[in-house]
Amino acid sequence: MGYLGSAESQPIKLLEAIANPDCGYLYYAKAADFAKIPGSPIAYWISDCIKRIFLHGKQLGDIASPRKGNSTTCNDRFLRFWSEVNFSTVALQYKDSVSVNSDDKKWIPYNKGGGFRKWYGFNEFLINWKNQGEEIKSIPHSVIANESYFMKPGWTWSTITSSKFSIRKFGDGFVFDNGGCCIFSDAKLGNLLGGLLNSKVFSYIFGNLNPTLNFQSGEVAKFPVIVPEKELEKLILDAISTSVTISIEDWNKSETSWGFTVSPFFTHKSNSLHDIFENWHQQSETAFAELKRLEEENNRYWIEAYGLQDELSPEVPDEQITIRRADLARDIRSLISYAVGCMMGRYSLDTPGLIHAGQPFDPSRHHTFPAADDGILPITDPAYFDDDIVSRFVEFLKIAYSPDTLTENLDFIATALELKPGQTARERIRSYFLTEFISDHIKTYKKRPIYWLFTSGKPGSRRGAAFGALVYLHRYTPATVARLRTDYVLELQLKLDQEIQQSQQQQDTSTTTAAKKAAAKQLKTRQDQQTELRDYQAKLQTVADSRIELDLDDGVAYNYTRFKGLVYEGSDLKMVDLEAKAQWKIELLAQAQKLVPEIAE
Repeated sequence: MGYLGSAESQPIKLLEAIANPDCGYLYYAKAADFAKIPGSPIAYWISDCIKRIFLHGKQLGDIASPRKGNSTTCNDRFLRFWSEVNFSTVALQYKDSVSVNSDDKKWIPYNKGGGFRKWYGFNEFLINWKNQGEEIKSIPHSVIANESYFMKPGWTWSTITSSKFSIRKFGDGFVFDNGGCCIFSDAKLGNLLGGLLNSKVFSYIFGNLNPTLNFQSGEVAKFPVIVPEKELEKLILDAISTSVTISIEDWNKSETSWGFTVSPFFTHKSNSLHDIFENWHQQSETAFAELKRLEEENNRYWIEAYGLQDELSPEVPDEQITIRRADLARDIRSLISYAVGCMMGRYSLDTPGLIHAGQPFDPSRHHTFPAADDGILPITDPAYFDDDIVSRFVEFLKIAYSPDTLTENLDFIATALELKPGQTARERIRSYFLTEFISDHIKTYKKRPIYWLFTSGKPGSRRGAAFGALVYLHRYTPATVARLRTDYVLELQLKLDQEIQQSQQQQDTSTTTAAKKAAAKQLKTRQDQQTELRDYQAKLQTVADSRIELDLDDGVAYNYTRFKGLVYEGSDLKMVDLEAKAQWKIELLAQAQKLVPEIAE
């Protein structure tokens, strides 16, 4: 006999239930009870308390405005991660789209859902809203829904999720789509609803009626809202306000937030990275514990308001608290990324926040720690250039902290990166830049990197390339590839020629078999590298001569593919996928070529 819920067991169990009403799996329900719930679902298992809640509560859609938004028909064309575009064209916190156009802005924030995160975050996407979305609206099949709610503050959630429901607060200046539905109301009610929907009460009641992971605005609008008493309401609002503040502070500690100002390793006055990390660890644990306490308070308040004390408890497991805790390996990698940003000119030790992201480069904004003149950072093994990325990183640590703690800090970093037997700290850090940094960067920026690895190695290879250099997308110019070739690759070829001659001399003059073998091995390595560089510099010259101009608005998916064969093409980046994402641009260029050939590239 199958288990109770199996298909083959149902006829047998039905007969047993009829013969024995006290069997324990026979349910009785009145048809009138189903009518108490919007849509009259056949939910015979819900408690009498939940039935009363639906009977006495107000539907959320009657007191607030849950809404779904756009369907652009081509997100690859109209949406960008905020880190891709020229940041001077981004409109943040605008209250109306007319001002966006009058200030000659193009991109505005876009709610598009996201994963499981409560209170605040996943502010990652922008939408092309130039001239109030004129280009999108010109497409026959596009859908612009609820435009009257655009640019207004509210709360947003992911329509489809593989995890639990979560809702996040956002401010002025957002557009939204079907995947990032929103609730709009006055600020006080909005905060109350945010607290309710992030509580166990919502998950419990909604899950009883909608066991799927699909949270459409129309379904959320049916949720019964019990407005708490004034005293309880104030406690809830205080808890929500602090929860949002903690979550904003956490979100802005990541450089993928447009509110990012400085690495957490600069929030405590000390020259010891070990001491700074210990302080950061304590801060993050305190914030984590406080948010957990507030969420449990929020649950407790709503459980009381809904009378569900016999069915729910307020406890929240650690894994459902959605701010980050300190993690040494991850946080050291984020410090390295921030240091690279300072080397490139994206950030500065003189001023917090974003400095150069498409605007004209101003070296005077990088007085304490000068940024690279050309937005290029070579990385080779061994180091052949004065501006080698490891040398610059060491210089960064000296200036940002102190020469006196340099050795201690290098050891601390190398240990966090999992120092391997036989390696010195500097060797481990060089190994990280050679083989791991680019994958970490691609993961952080969700396969839309802003630092591009130009490499002479095989496609997908991060190890053993004769030449590599990071180039900052936002400081790229049509002369960048030529500079890579003349200032770095050709210079490296000259240095390798000298090493080849030295290895040849050592092989010829060595008096022992072991010495001759070592010299021969070194000679073969350098000759292979020279061959690799000859092929690579020829490719560079072809591209350099074409002086490719980039439009940052086109996005990484298109712009990156224009350098195929010169840049890193690992599986973590999925070059083929990038080409598919760039298809919209290719099709537009083809159309332009047919209409007006002279304007096509």
